[in-house]
Amino acid sequence: MVCFLAVLMLMSMAACASDKAQPDPPATQEATQKEETILDETETIQLQEEEPEESEENEDSEDPGYEMGTIDGLTFTNDFMGISCTLPEDWVYASEAEIAELNGVVLDMFEDSEQVAELMENSSCIYDVVAYSGDGLCNFNLIAENMGLLYGVFIDEKDYAELTVEQVKSIYDSAGYTNVQSEITEREIFGGTHVTIFTTSTIPEEQGGMDMYQLQILKKNGAFMGVLSIASFVEDHTEEIASWFS
Repeated sequence: MVCFLAVLMLMSMAACASDKAQPDPPATQEATQKEETILDETETIQLQEEEPEESEENEDSEDPGYEMGTIDGLTFTNDFMGISCTLPEDWVYASEAEIAELNGVVLDMFEDSEQVAELMENSSCIYDVVAYSGDGLCNFNLIAENMGLLYGVFIDEKDYAELTVEQVKSIYDSAGYTNVQSEITEREIFGGTHVTIFTTSTIPEEQGGMDMYQLQILKKNGAFMGVLSIASFVEDHTEEIASWFS
């Protein structure tokens, strides 16, 4: 029901942020990651070319109602969800290959957790966009969950937020996060009033022990619940980042 991919991605990015906050190791890890990203992009193109029939079957099985956003330079726009954002010049959008790589990081982090593995397997979420700051200490992602015909009618933003808060602490605790506190409020954004969740926590010492500030803004459209998750490490810049959205 609740889209856990947004939360788990933030946790995977927390590990990346802790690396950014510490001195770089002597190995050329960044260059290796870029090479892996290029390989991932090549493999993705090859798979798409070799398996057209499977792609057509997947398209038939997926709900055609959701429309992905588009990126033009530094501006992201999703007309379906009514969400747009323009990044400052020191921020970048993640490529499709990078998002797939982040999924792999998330799975590696929780490879021994049957509960999280089951949640990932049963997820009906759609990654739309991911962006991060040049210093790696701030990021956001927009994910939409297809709640289905039944839940899409009866679950509103407040219900969804309450379900999310109930589960977030359990997931964070299992990952070793401490001082986890969440608050549900509302704010004017995206042309209306929408429910938000503000969560503070401290990531594990082995990942840097930094404070994490997370602002999630919900926007429902039909059976889809859009979740904009903004994360800031060390210092709280979530409000500043939220101001980029309209």
